[in-house]
Amino acid sequence: MIIEPIVYYGNDIGHSVTFKEMRGKAANVLDITSTIAYIMDDDPEPFLFDAADVNMDGQINVLDIVGVVNIILGGGALKPAAVLANAVITLSEDHAMLSIDGPLAGLQYVIHAESLSAIVVSPLPSLELVTHERADIELLVLAFSFDGKTVPPGDYVIATHPEGLKPMIMDAVAADPRANGVEVLVAEGDLDVTAGCVSRSIVAGSVEL
Repeated sequence: MIIEPIVYYGNDIGHSVTFKEMRGKAANVLDITSTIAYIMDDDPEPFLFDAADVNMDGQINVLDIVGVVNIILGGGALKPAAVLANAVITLSEDHAMLSIDGPLAGLQYVIHAESLSAIVVSPLPSLELVTHERADIELLVLAFSFDGKTVPPGDYVIATHPEGLKPMIMDAVAADPRANGVEVLVAEGDLDVTAGCVSRSIVAGSVEL
């Protein structure tokens, strides 16, 4: 499907964003797969970083994937208004739980653990799951949709592990359906997540069990 160029924060991304030979043509699924490959350290060539950085934040991550999907589906890349969801990852003795109070279009995070083989990553409903092991003690996890599907509000187990392993969740990034960044908080124990409020102290970024 050919679409007209759409301006997102001043970035003209109606054309293909990652392939030099595709310049001037519409964005398509190859742009998504190339962006995923870049995130997964596969070094796709050629790769136009500035064009693939859909929200122009200087990083390539799940937000850009959701943004390109929206363009391909004809929904445009509208300037974000307000964050539409809150996301909290709580860590217990044997699993990690994601709690969201709004629709989620994508999630990216890193699991740091001494024994990655003992960790089982669980897919989120309606989203694709891609993982990449790096440095033997880190697992990059990426969840997204090729067709604009989202995860409804609720609680979801995203990983399980043996008791005593003590993994860490780091560098968590989430996207709402409009490719807005959703703040991801990581905490220990059970949390009551309600409309932007949680019942226990939390820290952004990472926490160790």
